[in-house]
This record gives sequence, structure tokens and C-alpha cells, in this order.
Amino acid sequence: MKISELGKSDTLHIYNSPNTSDKFISIFTTEKVRFVHHKSGKEDLLANISTHLNSFRPQFFYPEYSILNPVCIEILPLFYKIKINKSEFKYLLRNKRHRFESFSYLLVQNDILLGTKLTVHQQPDLLSKRVDLKDQNLLSFIRFNRKDSEWIYVEAIKDTWFEEPEDTASEEEKSKSPKGWIRWRKGNDILIHFRLLP
Repeated sequence: MKISELGKSDTLHIYNSPNTSDKFISIFTTEKVRFVHHKSGKEDLLANISTHLNSFRPQFFYPEYSILNPVCIEILPLFYKIKINKSEFKYLLRNKRHRFESFSYLLVQNDILLGTKLTVHQQPDLLSKRVDLKDQNLLSFIRFNRKDSEWIYVEAIKDTWFEEPEDTASEEEKSKSPKGWIRWRKGNDILIHFRLLP
């Protein structure tokens, strides 16, 4: 869900419970995307949210780009139960503007950011030998592990975000890109980040 796609004067409400009078936070657009925390009554630009509201730290949240993709734990008849930090959950009212996307879809559509704790292994096993990624710093999804859905097979790629788009690598060079297995989730805990920026 991209907050930047909200129209003028549209508002996104996140609730403490499945009760539409129990609001936790509202995110709304005027000239800039802003928020109001209903317990404290404080209002500010979304980019400043962390200075006022330490409890609101969704995993896929880039306020400077107006992007909010909360992890959905459960789909209820009227609400999505979403994670707002590592251990707390809130509720988002279901409607046509909030599109639910499975991680199967996101894994195929987005590059995976290679964090400091993320390791690539030759086999889908944390004890197997690690793969040397050389100078690559992104991962691209290839396939799921049929036996254990918490592991995926990936290919390491070079991040050209700040470079001119130029694909000069031969097919032979591409075939030599490091490949291996990563554990992308542990139960309901997502262990990876995506590059969601356009």
C-alpha cells in the first residue's frame, strides 16, 4: 500500500482493535502526507513519525517516499491484522484501496536487500557452507524450496541504483553470478527486506 496514492484529503486509519472508534493512528494527505497519533493528539509530517511515535515501526516503511507496506498476519472479515513493529499488532480496515499482496508475489516482483545478518548458503540449511557473493549487494528470487517454504533460491546481482543503466554483462558472465539459498522467514517473522522503491 503506497500512501502517496491516497487522493487529496484521503485518510488512512489504523486501529488498536477491531473497533472503528478505537483509533491508534491516522495518516492523511493535505499538501504533504501527515499523521496524527490519537493517544497523544500530536500531529506532524509523516517523515517525522519516529521522533513522536517509537512504537510505529513497520518492517516495510519508507516515510520519506510515502511508502507503507505493513506485514499482514491475519485476514479478518472486516480488517487486516498488521504488524506495526517486531512484536505489536494493530488493525487496518479492509476496503478496495488496500491491496493485499502475498509474499510469493513480492518475492518475484522485487529485489531482496542483502542485510548484514542475511547469509546465502549452498544448501537450504544454516549449517551448510556459505556462498561468496563477491561485490554483489542485492538478491534476485529464483524459486522456492519445495520441501521447506521458509527457504528460497536466489541469485546475487549488483545494485546499479545510482549508475547509468547499462547491461554489458554477457550471458556467460551472468550464468556465473553467485547463487544459493536464504532463509527468508521464520514462522510469521519475515527475515528479509525488499527494495520497494520505484
